[in-house]
Amino acid sequence: MAIVVGLFERLGHPEVLKASRTELARADELAVADRSGRVAATHRLNIAHAELLAGRLEVDGYVAAVMAAQAWMDPENGVAPATAMLARAQRDLHARAANLIPAETPALYRIAQAECASAVDKTRALPALPDRVWGAVDPAAAALEVGAEQVVLELGREQAKFALCHQIGRLLRHAGGLGNQQLPGTVPEPYGFSFGRWDLAVQGEEEVRRLRLALRLRWACDKGWEPGLFLAGNVRENPVPPVETPRERWAKLRGWVSSGYSANPEVEVG
Repeated sequence: MAIVVGLFERLGHPEVLKASRTELARADELAVADRSGRVAATHRLNIAHAELLAGRLEVDGYVAAVMAAQAWMDPENGVAPATAMLARAQRDLHARAANLIPAETPALYRIAQAECASAVDKTRALPALPDRVWGAVDPAAAALEVGAEQVVLELGREQAKFALCHQIGRLLRHAGGLGNQQLPGTVPEPYGFSFGRWDLAVQGEEEVRRLRLALRLRWACDKGWEPGLFLAGNVRENPVPPVETPRERWAKLRGWVSSGYSANPEVEVG
């Protein structure tokens, strides 16, 4: 839960999961109370012990001080009772925060999809890189030589955003609330959720792995992989558009004519 919140903060959306964040904040408060309670109890007990040795505190007073601190004292084999109960309360709060996520998951996934689409659009809109940058061992240095360093910098920024969106997407798909997320047929998971043309991504895996991270998203865009953040229901088992045969085109044409319209939808026939 805390991981999801942190990732959305990095994505620029610190306002998400308000109800869950409230539960987590209370859990953090209890953790602080546990630490401060143990420190304070130990301090009071040390003072009582010194007072007892100096003769300024009677045995009954010392016993009372020990009893008061006992809830914060670790037994020989285990955890202090107060610490154990506060830890249980923190676990309950974390569980309540996690249980709130599925109801918000669809909206959160849409945010991640929109940010992912934005990263892809910005990547596509950047100027093309010279060939020498693509083939360079150090693309940043090569880009500097040809005056394209800002392009490479922005490509790296959008690539990092794309990766962050997919990290969030994986967590949300496992959090529940998005329905069945089993990919169809033999579609490989890393690619099915990341590319509309996952088949091209599988074919080009070796080639893209040789590239520096900053260049990979632009490469996927240029190669027609259709990068994005998808749900299982939007993934096509066969992403290759079917080629229409002459017979199928003729059958479609006959259908238009028999319905009273020509192949040109602006011209009525009959």
